[in-house]
Amino acid sequence: MDTVAEWNAIAFDVCSGLGGGTRQSRALAVTHLAIHDALNSIRPVYATYARGLPRGPKASPQAAVAAAAHDTLAVMAGDHQMQLDKAYEDAIDRLPDNAARGEGISLGKAAARAILAMRSRDGADRAELHLAPQPFAPGRYQPTPSRFDPPIVPGWRNVTPFAMRTAAQFRPLPPPALDSEQYAQLYNEVKRIGGLHSTQRTRQQTATAKFWSGDALATWNEIARNVVNGRAGDRDRGNDLDLWQSARLFALLDAAAADSFISGWEAKFHYLNWRPVTAIRRGDTDGNAATSPDPDWSPLLVTPAHPEYPSTHSILASASANVLQCALGSDAVPFAIASDKVFFGRTRHFERFSQAANEVALSRLYAGAHFRLANTRGLEQGKKIGQHICNTFLPPLASAAAASVSANR
Repeated sequence: MDTVAEWNAIAFDVCSGLGGGTRQSRALAVTHLAIHDALNSIRPVYATYARGLPRGPKASPQAAVAAAAHDTLAVMAGDHQMQLDKAYEDAIDRLPDNAARGEGISLGKAAARAILAMRSRDGADRAELHLAPQPFAPGRYQPTPSRFDPPIVPGWRNVTPFAMRTAAQFRPLPPPALDSEQYAQLYNEVKRIGGLHSTQRTRQQTATAKFWSGDALATWNEIARNVVNGRAGDRDRGNDLDLWQSARLFALLDAAAADSFISGWEAKFHYLNWRPVTAIRRGDTDGNAATSPDPDWSPLLVTPAHPEYPSTHSILASASANVLQCALGSDAVPFAIASDKVFFGRTRHFERFSQAANEVALSRLYAGAHFRLANTRGLEQGKKIGQHICNTFLPPLASAAAASVSANR
């Protein structure tokens, strides 16, 4: 197994209790940026996220990876200290006890300290602010059944991005007016095929909705691990990724995921668009003669507790697909992925990353969680995030004049 991919799996295991994709994505981005920077302190191949790191050309890369991952995760997910210490000790014990190992540990620790310091004032500690209850108004977000929980971490829109210049850099155009023909078409479509008792949604569409309903961040990282580890075991060594390439791939992927949540939350709480379940139950208030209410309508799957527009599932999927295409040089990379939530043991096969991203977007319509436009605009938004990261973030030093990348481009 690829060493970086191994620590990615450990990171997901210990970060599972952080409370949703927002905080998990930040922890994963911090961890993989530390790993990336530690390796590039040994042999500079790509620009680093942090500046002024010590150099150690004779250091052990594996020791640097283990130390960087351990020390970042010990801060980000400290409730799992014993598990982290055991994984770290196992990784270090596999290496010769020599000066290279010691120097690698020092470089990994230095990278972890630098990245943690850079992100210590990024606003994540203030994200739990509460959104004051809003009086009902047509089109405005309201908490949704069955629990009617308040919105999840509305302050996440104020967290400093990793690669974007601002959280609003790729904000999509607004959703259509409630009295428009476009809105009526979107309304009637999700009402027809996204409902719990829909007779027009196919069995395959229902399966697609459930397959992609789990942890999107975990799913795309698992896709990356499967591809990286598959190439490590490939007889064609030309397909193999070296440690530096693997570290950059995961750093790009998780920075893109973290920025997807920040960008998505900024747009969601800017527009505060109501969810289909609210819109359809209160369809008599939208001023559109082409929409009819159904006070008993429920979506196929439980609606997440945050505003509807745009779809963060779709943003993250598109950003991830674009980053993987960039890092691996092609969209046409076959892979398999098992659902992490509803269909344990169910596996789907894809020929392209974009194929999976497009299916994710459709799944949110079938689930009754989003109007179609939130998904298509989410794909567009994610593509812009992914391409921005590919073009500007952690570039190869040969094309970056050997310059380090500042924290917020």
